[in-house]
Amino acid sequence: MGVLPAMGVITGTGIMSIPMELLRDHIASCTAFQNWVNEETAERAKTRVHIVAFDPETKDLPFAHIYMTEDWETVSIAGGAAQWFETTRSLDVCFQGLIPTELADNDDDAMLDFLNHIGAILEGMMALAGQPGYAAINAIRLIDPPWRNDDDDVPVEGDLHGITFRITWGL
Repeated sequence: MGVLPAMGVITGTGIMSIPMELLRDHIASCTAFQNWVNEETAERAKTRVHIVAFDPETKDLPFAHIYMTEDWETVSIAGGAAQWFETTRSLDVCFQGLIPTELADNDDDAMLDFLNHIGAILEGMMALAGQPGYAAINAIRLIDPPWRNDDDDVPVEGDLHGITFRITWGL
């Protein structure tokens, strides 16, 4: 498997960066994601979960990309006699992966193969949700339905599928 790419030395602090790190660790810890990206450990799989936009030509597929949208918000709700606060946050994550060569000519099988991987990843994320060290995910909402990027249209990226979800946790 070789040497791990450098992950940096900065640790997230505060309401904007900690959630990104938390979700990156959460995704990388899913066995289904590790299998999809062909990495043996969460540490290695984490190198395939990006929190910054990048040129697809420079990154290995498949990968996940976590990002904030223009309507990013964090919500705190008070309740009870003690006026406790619960916070909910959300981030978007886009999954992209190359279509296996043997499925390139069969659109239905190629899409089902992609959705099988993504479905297993989402199930793995929900199984970890709320456990110590993981986000208490309470909602996963489809933001951008599955799509195919034919390499004839965008030769830099290749023949791939993608899909985007909004991940919400807290409350």
